[in-house]
Amino acid sequence: MEYDDEILEISKVLALPNIFQVADSVADCIIEKTQEHKRKRQEEERDIITDHKVFKIEKGQIYKDKSEPREYVVTCVDENCNWFLRASKLKSTSTFKVRKYVQDHNCSLNIVMGDHKQANCNMIAEMIKKKFMSIKRNHRPNDIMIDMIDDFGVSMSYQKAWRAREKALELAKGRQDESYQQLPKYLHMLKVVNPGTIAQLETDKKDRFKYLYLAFENSIEGWKHCRPVIVTNEIFLKTSFGGTLFTSSTMDGNF
Repeated sequence: MEYDDEILEISKVLALPNIFQVADSVADCIIEKTQEHKRKRQEEERDIITDHKVFKIEKGQIYKDKSEPREYVVTCVDENCNWFLRASKLKSTSTFKVRKYVQDHNCSLNIVMGDHKQANCNMIAEMIKKKFMSIKRNHRPNDIMIDMIDDFGVSMSYQKAWRAREKALELAKGRQDESYQQLPKYLHMLKVVNPGTIAQLETDKKDRFKYLYLAFENSIEGWKHCRPVIVTNEIFLKTSFGGTLFTSSTMDGNF
């Protein structure tokens, strides 16, 4: 203890920092560096890109993740084109930062307007599925082709647009075979809200859809006041499972 007291007295005389002052300075420096790193990290996290629909790529952008463990390099399908993108992982995080980006294409028009293999049906379906949420909207393959070339500069064949449409419909409204399983619930609710309605569902030995008979209560009552002439018609259903829709109608007193 006497030796430590002598060191403190010498330090005061020489105006030198003692061991405790040095420790405090080092601790303050560590805290300051930690806070600075934390602030920088928070700023980077605010700028992390999570949406796959990026319309403009720039050097310095940071993306949430990437399937490649350390680096992501993209080039044009034309070997003579200068378009180039390189991104690498940020230290021990799962984020990727764009390190270099050459955005100008100098490839031929045939390459630019060709069928883009990277834009597969599943990717396109995810991008357009919202267009099929409304039952009134009929988004045809030709409409998809026009939207993709206008919005993303991506051209595709009619067959790819048709397949993308089928997948988008499945994502937005579910699979057609699964919808048959919902028929008993639907028919039950029809009878609940329309007492007197006849809804008879028939299935085969494997419990698969065979046919369905449906007549609403108000139509049944209306037939009592119609002319005794019945007109029937049939139309083939353009679905994956086919089928035929039969309808019966008649004419009332006012024709």
